[in-house]
Amino acid sequence: MIKDISSLDEITSFASQKPVVVVFHAPWCGTCSMYHFTLTKFDMHDPSVVILKVNLADHHEIGNHFKVLSTPSVMIYHSEFNYTLLPGPQPIGIIKRYL
Repeated sequence: MIKDISSLDEITSFASQKPVVVVFHAPWCGTCSMYHFTLTKFDMHDPSVVILKVNLADHHEIGNHFKVLSTPSVMIYHSEFNYTLLPGPQPIGIIKRYL
């Protein structure tokens, strides 16, 4: 499931149910648009993982909280204090390694 979110609470809510991958993106980012196809493929092959997308143009405070410096960035989220932030569009294999 790929879901757009708008608050930190949504991240923690989903993380209590399943492993969570958070992708920080922006509407003007061409790489982000292309990366969506990789996320869709990942979502189709592994429905046990929740993929959340944060639009940094609209919700920069979430990006600031996690110190996101580039788009896209991928975060493997376990808890508010236990996460891995990876800059750039990450291959599915790398994401699975951190889950």
